[in-house]
Amino acid sequence: MHHIQTWQYLNISIVEPFFIPLMSVPYTQTDDLDALVIDLLKYVRTLPLIIDLVLFDRGFYHTHLIDFMENRRGKKPTPYLIFAKKTEAVKEYVYQTDHFDWFEHTMEYSKDKSKWYPKTTLVIWKPDPIVHPDVAWPFATNQEPTQELIDVYPERWGHESEFRVHDEGHMKSKSSHPLIRFFYHLLGMVLIILWRIQSIRKEHIVFKRYLKFVESKYKELIITEDPPPPIISY
Repeated sequence: MHHIQTWQYLNISIVEPFFIPLMSVPYTQTDDLDALVIDLLKYVRTLPLIIDLVLFDRGFYHTHLIDFMENRRGKKPTPYLIFAKKTEAVKEYVYQTDHFDWFEHTMEYSKDKSKWYPKTTLVIWKPDPIVHPDVAWPFATNQEPTQELIDVYPERWGHESEFRVHDEGHMKSKSSHPLIRFFYHLLGMVLIILWRIQSIRKEHIVFKRYLKFVESKYKELIITEDPPPPIISY
């Protein structure tokens, strides 16, 4: 039996002032997620954009990725805020925190037969330590640890919401070929960008209505040839 790989898409987008997808790459569980994220970050650096902060969910709390963004040897760090996994070390910091606190944390990973020890700042926030003392939000960052910084993180949830909007433009296809499905995924991203341009230059309409508009315009462009003359026999 042949194993069929499950393809997903890794996306990087602008989330503020509004959602704009920048790039997507396909990946499977066997791919090096850190390497793909690093390639995406390198790509974004080539764009005429100023990166204020890169937001990640806890699935990206990886030592290698943090080491790349810290870039202490190159002196050009990438500003980041990652919702951290509750590892044993993080749990210990949570235990030491009453409401809001931060700690310098040294990590470790192996690469190219060498060990690396990147550092990050772990920020612990307990929103309601009296009523819910076990609820804590841990973050890894290289920015100044303030409550205002943590308040920025919910903007990432808009990223998830916008991808649910993107799913409204999902191309229906029975093809299992990864390149075909990736093409349809990128086409959906292009539609999101065109919709944003429409909203800025003309008027804002909901995405589903915009898709109906695009569909109607596409139908106007379809050229149908006249049917061939019938063959008559005597």
